[in-house]
Amino acid sequence: MTAVVAPGPLVRARPARTSALTGTAGMLRLALRRDRWRLLAWVAGVVVLYLAALGEYALLADDPRGMQARAVLMRTPAMVTMAGPGYGLDDYTVGAAVANELVLWMVLALAVLSILEVVRHTRAEEESGRSELLRAGAVGRHAPAVAALLLVVAVQAVVAGVTGAVVAAGGGLPAGESFAMTGAVALGALVFAAVALVAAQVAEHGRTATGLSLAVLGAAFAARARRPPVAPGSGPAQDRLSTRCRSARGGGRPSRSRRRRRARSRRRRRASHRRRRRSPPRRPRGTRHGARPG
Repeated sequence: MTAVVAPGPLVRARPARTSALTGTAGMLRLALRRDRWRLLAWVAGVVVLYLAALGEYALLADDPRGMQARAVLMRTPAMVTMAGPGYGLDDYTVGAAVANELVLWMVLALAVLSILEVVRHTRAEEESGRSELLRAGAVGRHAPAVAALLLVVAVQAVVAGVTGAVVAAGGGLPAGESFAMTGAVALGALVFAAVALVAAQVAEHGRTATGLSLAVLGAAFAARARRPPVAPGSGPAQDRLSTRCRSARGGGRPSRSRRRRRARSRRRRRASHRRRRRSPPRRPRGTRHGARPG
């Protein structure tokens, strides 16, 4: 005879607590594994561009006339529109050439990289259906977007570090200034990663999100080109400084009484101008009302 064991009390398994960022690390590892060759090609391409430019500048560094010719080219309206006002044009060196001629184009290239990567791992994943398979597990709501942003931040940090070392070693420039320049380029590119993330939430398709992000990038470039160039050594801070220097020399801002006299003179001129406009034209002497003269 077998003994019958009474069933014990039922124990309900507690559901795993998940937050909005659960699974971010796993999705980041998956994105790195999928795009490792693509990202490596991007990094290698940017490094090759820096090396090619530095090689050209190194050849021109031995020819002072060639460097000054490039400095003259940077003063032309077309180059000022595309690259902004030049700095260090009086004594054009390799460092000045890198800062004047490469920064804008590197920002554009890395901004395109940020846009493509963010859209690829957000809206394009949802459009293809792979995101739904991942979200069937323990994946937070914001995990895909945060993983895409972290991927872009990591890539831009690597690019900034590698290119900073290349500029410092290949161009013979100070390491601190080289890393500061490449870090600024990476931060500028990260702005458009955020733009792409917003576009991925607004657009229905991945291509639409990419197009919107690239349109914002083009609009930013056009706005930069349409802005009137600021000559080196000018601007609000320099204007205030020059005003203070003139005041210290006695030729600065006029006194309060003089300003008041000028204001009264301007008001009198305006009032006389308004009276002349309102008064009817004068008739020649010796004519009656409505009669023609002579």
